[in-house]
Amino acid sequence: FLYRLCSSLNPVQIGYCLIYLFQMRVVLVLAFLCCISPACASRILCISIFPCANPILGDFKPFARVATELAQRGHEIEFVLFEDYVDWPEKLPNIHTRSAGKCPMSKMEEEEFFKAFSDKSYTDTIPTIVQYFQKYSIALSKHIWNDKQAIEQDLGGPIDVLFFGDVFMLGPELADRFEAPFVVFHPGGIFDGELNSVAGISVHPAQVTTAFLDSDSATGIKLVDRIVNHFLSYFIDYQIAKSTIEFENNFRKEMGLHLIPENNNYLTSSPHYANKHSNLYPIAKIVGNSPGFAPAVEVPPFVHYVGPVIPEPVPLAEVSRRKYPDVDDLIAWMDNDDRPIILMSFSTVAHFSPSGMDAIISSLSSMKSSVRVLWVVREAARHSLPSNFLVPDNFLLVRFIPQFEVLGHEKVRLFFSVGGINSVLESIIQQTPILCCGSHFEQNFNCDRVQSLGIGARLNKDNLNANSIREHAQFLLHNPEAYSDTLKELKTLFLSSNGTTRAADIMEQSIRIGSNKFLLPQTVHSSMLEKTSLDIIFVFVVLTLLVIRIIKITLRCVVKS
Repeated sequence: FLYRLCSSLNPVQIGYCLIYLFQMRVVLVLAFLCCISPACASRILCISIFPCANPILGDFKPFARVATELAQRGHEIEFVLFEDYVDWPEKLPNIHTRSAGKCPMSKMEEEEFFKAFSDKSYTDTIPTIVQYFQKYSIALSKHIWNDKQAIEQDLGGPIDVLFFGDVFMLGPELADRFEAPFVVFHPGGIFDGELNSVAGISVHPAQVTTAFLDSDSATGIKLVDRIVNHFLSYFIDYQIAKSTIEFENNFRKEMGLHLIPENNNYLTSSPHYANKHSNLYPIAKIVGNSPGFAPAVEVPPFVHYVGPVIPEPVPLAEVSRRKYPDVDDLIAWMDNDDRPIILMSFSTVAHFSPSGMDAIISSLSSMKSSVRVLWVVREAARHSLPSNFLVPDNFLLVRFIPQFEVLGHEKVRLFFSVGGINSVLESIIQQTPILCCGSHFEQNFNCDRVQSLGIGARLNKDNLNANSIREHAQFLLHNPEAYSDTLKELKTLFLSSNGTTRAADIMEQSIRIGSNKFLLPQTVHSSMLEKTSLDIIFVFVVLTLLVIRIIKITLRCVVKS
């Protein structure tokens, strides 16, 4: 056909055809380039209080990693952060930073704050930490509110989506200010996200609170305890919701926004308000965890488990000397001895009693002939060291290390941790068993999962003794067959999930959707009776009692007859 067609045309006509086909090819190429070029990219405003709150610095890294992935795809990114910390995984031309000034609390005030509440119970800790995050959120929000025009000028136009790091508590308000939808990111734990008030609604919060109350017991939960914890959790979550809505309404009143109805909390939401102001809820909630490791809770349509947002492991020798100038000395110490190493890191907020800390030091120093201990003690956590503390011969104290890469060193055979979600996930990927001693937040739950999955052992913070610590450490050091297979399976699961890529995909999908109109969970419009199924339970109990009554009457009649 082509031969006959060409043979019927003169040379001039054939020339016109070739020019036409060439032009069409150019048009197609230009169209393709337009689709992938940064000109079609979105403008994303990233907001997080993590860098200011030094104790939870580790939670900022996954958040920044997702933002970096979006920047690599051509999107314009702007971070607004307190100026005390700026440290990016990778510096790119389309990542902009804007300072929000000094932190509301000095480092010394933060140290005193965390030291004061670290020994409190879960129920006593919640109101304190809520007030802490409220103080940080309102300071950052006011700065962003006033800098709206400058931020849009940095990015070259209106914001397409706001990207919030977990515990930021004024997401709906800033979304209204920029007239844009928002997405919330969780580094892996569930607890922190529940502090987002109505903005953070993702699961029945009482389910989460019950899980954490239950995990406070190291010996298992009895049925009576679970029932008590279940009803106690509703009381706790109601108090949180009441406090956070009052806080948000104070900010809304100051900024001239619509107020949230008082009944619009976790337990009884207002459908009218939610439909009228869609920014009350996020388009998406991205959780950097796998469902198999997280609490067993109901997940609504806009919550996405993407797997751990952790990079592929790299050798310790390849880490940045700019970020970690002492890494060569650290490697020399690690390689200079054949004894295996226990990496010990309790974060800044973890606080053990003097007797508990003495038990930890005594147990590990007594093993000096067989192990060495690399102990990470940040400057803000120096208060946790015993008075007149003398460093044992087999200990090396450091302030800051590339933890993920150190866990992958061949000499590191055990990780002694409080069970923060990032530490647990990093240890699993590096296939290092965990000796876990939870302090607060979701740590006890994570330690429970470590023990139940068979990848480590859990210690009870309130009952630490040197013999128990030594026995658990020796078992994990000398019995790798007890946990190695499970660690390999979990590592494969976590790395195959491609958490960073999936999180960026969900962000781009959320930008295209632009609304959460059809993504809100049905429980948003449910009453407390419907959410707790108390009406069904009541009817079931009444019917059961009625049947028992009928049986009794029938038996009496039979006996009399």
